[in-house]
Amino acid sequence: MDIDLEDDYTTESLLENEPEKPKLHTPPLKKPKPQKKLSPQEVFYRAVSNYRNQKYVEAVNLLIPFVEEYEYHIMALKLLGISLIETGRLEDAAGYLQSAFKQNRNDPETLNALAYLELINGRNETGITYLLDAVYLDEENDKLKRNLERVRAAENPALFLKMGKAYTFLFINLPDQPPLREFMEKAGEFIRKPVIRYIIIGLVAGLAGILLYFLAPTIVNILEAYRMERSGVSFSQVTIKDIEKLVAERENYKILLSAAEVEQKFNMVKYYLENKERNKAVITINEILNSNAHEQVKEHVIILQSFIPDPNPDSLGYIPDCREVVKRPLIYKDVYVKWNGTVANLQHKGHDETAFDLLINFVDEGVVDGIALVTIPGWLDIRNKDKVAVYGTIAGIQMDNRVVIIGDHVAPIGKQ
Repeated sequence: MDIDLEDDYTTESLLENEPEKPKLHTPPLKKPKPQKKLSPQEVFYRAVSNYRNQKYVEAVNLLIPFVEEYEYHIMALKLLGISLIETGRLEDAAGYLQSAFKQNRNDPETLNALAYLELINGRNETGITYLLDAVYLDEENDKLKRNLERVRAAENPALFLKMGKAYTFLFINLPDQPPLREFMEKAGEFIRKPVIRYIIIGLVAGLAGILLYFLAPTIVNILEAYRMERSGVSFSQVTIKDIEKLVAERENYKILLSAAEVEQKFNMVKYYLENKERNKAVITINEILNSNAHEQVKEHVIILQSFIPDPNPDSLGYIPDCREVVKRPLIYKDVYVKWNGTVANLQHKGHDETAFDLLINFVDEGVVDGIALVTIPGWLDIRNKDKVAVYGTIAGIQMDNRVVIIGDHVAPIGKQ
C-alpha cells in the first residue's frame, strides 16, 4: 500500500499544527552605572603608574584611546609603543613608535625602541643604524652604549633579544607625577600591604572604641530622657506630699535649750560615740551647734565631732526618713542613710559622676513622700524607673526641697 507523505505530512502542515511554545519572559537588562570620566591628565598619569608597576596591559588600555585624542603627545606614543612591546604586540608597537619618530627624529628613547623592533625581526642593519643614531644624540647614555655592544657581539641579535626580557633593552624617562598624586599613590601602596591594613583596622577599631567610651554617657542620657518622656517618670511631674506644711514647720523650727538640756545632750554625744551610734551622735551634735548653747560649749562639741567614726552600712542604727529631713535639714546634715526609691532624671556626667532623683515612696500617682538628689562618683549602671537602695551622707537640701545625698553605694532592690 502506498502512503502519500507529501500530501498529508508536509513540513508546512507540521509547523501549522505544532502547539505554540510559551514565550519566555526576559527581564530587561540593567544599564551599568556610568563610570566617572577621568581627566586626560589623570588617564596619562594612571598609565605611567601602571607602567612603573609593570602592569603593561592596563597601561595599553588607558593609552590607546588617549593617543587617539591626543595624537601629538610624544611621551604617550613612546610609552604606548614600549608597553605594547612588553605585551608582545610588536606590529602595533611599531606604528605608535613610528608616529613618535615622525614628530621627533632626535629622540634617543624612540630610536632605541625602533632598533629593538628591527633587530628582533632580523633586520640587523636598520636596527644598528637606529642604535648608532641614538648613541650619537646621547653620547653619555651608558645603556645605549651597552645595547650597541651586546648587539654587535651577538651572532644572532634576534635570537639574543628573544631569549632576554624586553625591559633590559628598552628604557624611557617617565615624567614626575604631581606631588599630591604621587603621595596618594604611595599611600595606597603602603595601605595595601596586609600587615599595614590590619594595623589600620586595629587603630580604627581602637579609635572607635575610645570615641564610643566618651560618647556613651551622652548617648545614655539622651536615651534615658526619651524613655522618661514616654513613661512620665520625671521630677518636674512629681510633687512631695504636704510639702507646704513641711516647709512651714522648717521655717518655724528653732532649737532653744536650757543649760541642763545642753549638758544632757553633751553627755549623750559622748555616750553615742562610746557605743558607736554614729547617726545619733551626729544628730545630737547638730542640735547643740544650731541651738542657743554657749559658744564655749559649741567649741567642745566641735572637738567631740572630730571623733565621729566613718559610717558602717552594715550597722547604721537610727535612720531618719526623708520627711523628717525636709522639716529639719540642719540637724540631719552628715547623717548616713539608706533610702529606698525609684530612679528618675538619670544623668551621667561623663564617666566621673552619676546623678539622679530618688523618688521615695509613691503615695499616689505623681505624689511621693520625698525626693532626694543623689550624686555618686563614677559610672552607675542603672536606668530610670529602677528600684534601688541608696547608701550615702545627707549634705543639705535644695531650694526645690530635694534632699541632697552624697552617695557611696547604690544597689537594686533585693541585691543590697
